[in-house]
Amino acid sequence: VVALAPLPLVGPPMALSAELVAALRCDGGSALLALGLCQRLETLRGTPEVVELVAAGPPASGSGEAAASDTWGYCVLQAVSFASEHSAAFLAFEAAGGYWQLLEVLSDVKGLPPQQRGRFFRQLDDAGLLATLVAALGARGPSERAVRLCVRNLARSPDVRTLLLPAVPQLVADLEQAGLVGCSAAALCNLGCHSDGKLRAVEGGAVRQALAALRRGPATAEATEDLVALLGVLTGGYEPGIRALFAEADASGEAETFGPLVALLGHVDAPPLQCIAIDVLGGICAASPHFKAWLVKETLAVSQDLPNALRSPAPPARFAALEFACLLVEVEGFREAFQKGGGEVVLRAMLESEPPAPPRPTGFMGGLMAAAFSGGATPALARGGGARRDPMPRELAEVVLGRMGGPAPA
Repeated sequence: VVALAPLPLVGPPMALSAELVAALRCDGGSALLALGLCQRLETLRGTPEVVELVAAGPPASGSGEAAASDTWGYCVLQAVSFASEHSAAFLAFEAAGGYWQLLEVLSDVKGLPPQQRGRFFRQLDDAGLLATLVAALGARGPSERAVRLCVRNLARSPDVRTLLLPAVPQLVADLEQAGLVGCSAAALCNLGCHSDGKLRAVEGGAVRQALAALRRGPATAEATEDLVALLGVLTGGYEPGIRALFAEADASGEAETFGPLVALLGHVDAPPLQCIAIDVLGGICAASPHFKAWLVKETLAVSQDLPNALRSPAPPARFAALEFACLLVEVEGFREAFQKGGGEVVLRAMLESEPPAPPRPTGFMGGLMAAAFSGGATPALARGGGARRDPMPRELAEVVLGRMGGPAPA
């Protein structure tokens, strides 16, 4: 047993803890309390106060000791079961998502340090609750999105993720549902971080379904990001996923299969989406020289979208575009297409505006840059290690110009 240090408190959570206990109490009056608390917690979503509320667990019993079953996960399970048996009393609360919505708000945290993450997710790691959650995926109603977002949130924990793997088939099927596609893709992204979850998703047709959903055009930018991220999880460096991707291209044609993904490069008003699309396309390029050649010669990616991305006011989008240019620069036809779209002019302007890069560690050109710009690896995949640092935008621009055959300006 490892003793874990307490989380730093941002205000005492005792009042919230008492409210949560009352909201999860199995009686008819708890529904109204739960509805009000759910609305209040929504304003505190992901804050340290909510993290500590969950991680600390329910208040100890009158004896001063908590029973082994006294976790928030167990309490939520009891409340879900009670509400299902007394549906009339919980009608208004269920219309707002019910206890699944409450669990979704409580569990939506990211980036916790390992020690905090352990305390937090142990409170929600209840086998009965997780089995009930998976079973609830088959129901339709006001809580259907909340159920899928609960899976997304809880699958951020490697330990909890394993118990949620049976959710994969239903989530893959839900990629066909317009109102559920984004939350289902997000849940599958986290389940796909488990090797078995990734294999189940690919074998269940998730790659094909995600591509079809992109062709239909999701209703929101967030849903599109979730779909593209799912494709990245299922195909990035993963041979079964890449095989499924190119099997779809063989059946439907490259333009039909990859066209919607390539088109996302042109979303200059959505830099995060551009960055995700570039990352996924870069992974496909790394797996297939044929795809790289098709991308350069048969699409507007290099002649239009890439130069426009290099003009983006968002630094992450510009940097991602520079990395992508480094990956494609040696493909036949790149220079002509890139110059046609004004890409070379943009890079030369970048050299004039970007500050000089600091000195590189000894052996730099034989290390990071050699790994980054030979053999098809993207700079993003070649980072890290020892004293090396990430390349600067100016350095990437110099590499692209140099590889295009013209010396970069001093």
